[in-house]
Amino acid sequence: MATQTATQLSAQPVFMFMPDITGFTQFVSNTEIAHAQHIIQDLLEVIIQSNTLNLEISEIEGDAVFFYRTGKPPKFEEVLQQVQSMFTRFHQHLEFFYVHQRICPCGACVGASELKLKFFAHYGEVSGISVQNQRKLFGKDVIILHRLMKNNLNKKEYILVTDPLVQGVQHGLPHPDWYTPEEALELYDVGEVHFKVCDLSCLHDQMPPMPSPVQENYKNTVTSFSEERVIESAMAELFLSVFDLSQRPRWMEGVRQWK
Repeated sequence: MATQTATQLSAQPVFMFMPDITGFTQFVSNTEIAHAQHIIQDLLEVIIQSNTLNLEISEIEGDAVFFYRTGKPPKFEEVLQQVQSMFTRFHQHLEFFYVHQRICPCGACVGASELKLKFFAHYGEVSGISVQNQRKLFGKDVIILHRLMKNNLNKKEYILVTDPLVQGVQHGLPHPDWYTPEEALELYDVGEVHFKVCDLSCLHDQMPPMPSPVQENYKNTVTSFSEERVIESAMAELFLSVFDLSQRPRWMEGVRQWK
């Protein structure tokens, strides 16, 4: 059996970015875990596909994605643009598939539209190891980023940016109107961590309106034929097969195949 060799990586400056999905556990019961897993997987894919900063993925951490980029951090305006575009795509996806086109009545699917998204951004020196092209990051600044996810902020959706990132990035273009940060700090075992936090709830008002799928898809259609068939199956079993998320790509246009 071939042994895997690990390569130790020297310390280097790294921009770290962590979108975190929150609010899901209160909607999920043990009987709905399969749908909960599909929904989280779907949303994590939306987040990853919304990566406009060419960030690499360190790992998927439950309901969060740990992105990073070595070297100089991106411009601060680019970070804010990334937050806004990712936030918008996340909530538009929820609205389309779990409000307009939802047919499953389970708690996970009904509650999915109430999910929230937070962002944590930090810049510091990080080392790590690489095993078969997979990089694992280590260091005090990685710990700081994860500590900040457990904070005392009384906000549901926000972007939290540490002082080292704000001080280390270039500031060129004016900040968008929605970015109105507040100074804050938290005390952890690694010491005091100073940061700026901005509530993102106002971004809901800036999203392009979602057209009604029924109006857009069927307003110009004409029924050419209809068919009626008796299916010898229990109603509950038939209904389950219709709203089974893993089968949805077979009958709903635009849905990707589950992997």
